[in-house]
Amino acid sequence: MTNCPICSATLNYFSKNKHCPILGRFLNHLEASCINPSVNDPLHYYNCIMGDDIEFPVLLAEEFTVNLGDRYVMMINNYETDKTFIKTSRIASALELNFLIQPDFPKLISTKKKISLSLVFS
Repeated sequence: MTNCPICSATLNYFSKNKHCPILGRFLNHLEASCINPSVNDPLHYYNCIMGDDIEFPVLLAEEFTVNLGDRYVMMINNYETDKTFIKTSRIASALELNFLIQPDFPKLISTKKKISLSLVFS
């Protein structure tokens, strides 16, 4: 993955050998992120964590903001545990879903509906 799936800008890559809070453990990993204020949604944020094998990087987790119209939420997909977490300013801790919500980049139309339903029924 070389471009942001939301805005297509080139991702900023960096290598880390430290604790990864999304995965909850220490590991060598690559991180790629995008904060691009010049796109349609200037508050968008995207970050992904991959294994440190440069030839065959495996996507371990990704987090990104989703604009629900009246508020932004942070969605985190942990591909190691097959769980989705949703953070809002109204919920003190993240809502943990025991399944993955597959994002439909770049517009996230289906993702927004699934997030909204998950928040309603939580």
